[in-house]
Amino acid sequence: MTPTLRMVIRTPHQTILDAPVRAARVPTETGQVGLRPRGEPMVLVVEPGLVVLRTDAGVRFAATAGGLLEHDRASCTLLSPFAVLGADEAEVLGALDRALATPDRELAARRRLGELEQRIVRASRGGAAVSSPEDLLRRPDPRERTRRDVGRFRRRDPGGRFWRSLALLGSVGWPIVGLATGGALLGRLLDARAGTGIRFTLMLLTLGTALGSWVAYRALRRNGG
Repeated sequence: MTPTLRMVIRTPHQTILDAPVRAARVPTETGQVGLRPRGEPMVLVVEPGLVVLRTDAGVRFAATAGGLLEHDRASCTLLSPFAVLGADEAEVLGALDRALATPDRELAARRRLGELEQRIVRASRGGAAVSSPEDLLRRPDPRERTRRDVGRFRRRDPGGRFWRSLALLGSVGWPIVGLATGGALLGRLLDARAGTGIRFTLMLLTLGTALGSWVAYRALRRNGG
């Protein structure tokens, strides 16, 4: 049986999610952080944006205003001023727009997130926090961050993992095979005309393999490998 992680997302008003997931990915200040069952315990400050949830039924999404996340080997709890769920990228974006349709609610959410960060700072430093009331309102826009994360997710997995892996395999393998084979055939033709044994064959085979490897490396770099 595949191990699962109990994922809980809570706001001040309700529990948005309480369900088992196979893995999750949350946005932080230093980038995306993956969460898996039996992982090392940690506490994270989550940035506003898209949370990707992988379940037995497929991929689900949550958009949050950021918050504090506590992760242990069996469960993961994210406390956020507000959060919405969606079965796909379009649904979660629509739910987020509806949730933030009124300016007062967005400002209140930003204040709550700022106040949460203030408490974290006080607890970690043992002193007064340094942010001014105006700083509490200058929070990253959850809608902009979520749209950015949705775009990154779509570029990361545009057509499914299988097709992406198959395309990457072709872009890496065919240049090496094609250029190495072409070099060997051309070298054999030159050796037959010049009577040089296999000198040109080996030389052009090596050159074709090296050139194909360079092309494959560039393909890997373009695909994020």
